[in-house]
Formats: sequence, structure tokens, C-alpha cells
Amino acid sequence: IEKTLYYLSKKIDNQDIFFLYFTGHGSIYNPNPIMKAIIYEKRIDIVNGYLFGDELRVYLEKINSNITIVLADICYGGFLKKYLTQNNIVLISSAKEYERSDGATKETFAYFFAEALTKEKNELLNDNILVLTNHMSIDKAFEYAKIKHNSVFHDTLDNKVDHTPIIDSFLDSSSIMLK
Repeated sequence: IEKTLYYLSKKIDNQDIFFLYFTGHGSIYNPNPIMKAIIYEKRIDIVNGYLFGDELRVYLEKINSNITIVLADICYGGFLKKYLTQNNIVLISSAKEYERSDGATKETFAYFFAEALTKEKNELLNDNILVLTNHMSIDKAFEYAKIKHNSVFHDTLDNKVDHTPIIDSFLDSSSIMLK
């Protein structure tokens, strides 16, 4: 990950939008199990190790993009909010800090987020017509994904993982358009 982000830091400039999407596992652990006071920390599970929020922040600070969008489709992904609060970052997570996400089927939150960005169609969602076009704002894509994911995944009796997708940024996500 470090090598890839270093490479990208040399290619991306302040005219670019950098979109980082990762999926997999997030976990909670006790860094000092001997202590009676339990202090839980969260991390991103990656091949052969872990990535912590402060490490990801350091890597992203080296990327000189105009806007950085981080889509974390992992359990406990909301924990990144406290680390990724730079002025040019939009954090989107499929779950809040203390919530498990889901990934057992293709109907993950990120699946519907990508669908919003790639399809041209009209959708009727909860009595609101959302028009999907060639250009989609981040907040509209987020709302589309949230509604679709809840209706397809959480409204069934078999799937009761309760989590709340979040979007967090100092930026106005309604003005960030993606093709």
C-alpha cells in the first residue's frame, strides 16, 4: 500500500480528484490486554498485517490532489473520521465507528455507490425521483447507495446486520461531481 500511494503521490497533482476505495475487513482489538481498563482501537485488516487510521492519514497527506475521496467498505469504517479530517477529504464509510458492515453478497453499500456513478437511469426511491446522469454528485451517489442498499439488503428477514453508512467532509459534497 505504501509503495502504491507513494507512486500515486508522484502522479497526482492539485487538479486531480483521487478516489481511494478499499473493501475487506475492519477490526477492533485491545492493544494492551494485560491492562484491566479495556481500550479498544480499530484498524483495517490487510494482507500480512494491519493499517491504522493515523498511518492512512500520513500516506494520504503525501497525495497532492484537489479532492481525495475515501470509500471504506469495512466494519467499523467510521473510525477513520477522526483521522481523515483534512480540508480536501471526503470520507464515505459503509458503517459507523462501532458498527459491523456486511459483505456476504454483492449488494454491499459500495456496490450501489459504484452503480450510481456508472449507470444512466431514473430511479424512484422512497417517493423521491433521483435522476442518474453522466455526472453525479458525491452526496447524490451516497443517498442513492444508502437507499438502495437498505431496500435490497436490510429490508429482508435474512439479513439483519444493522449499520449506517456515513459521509463526512469539510467540503460541500453536493458540489463534487464525478463522471
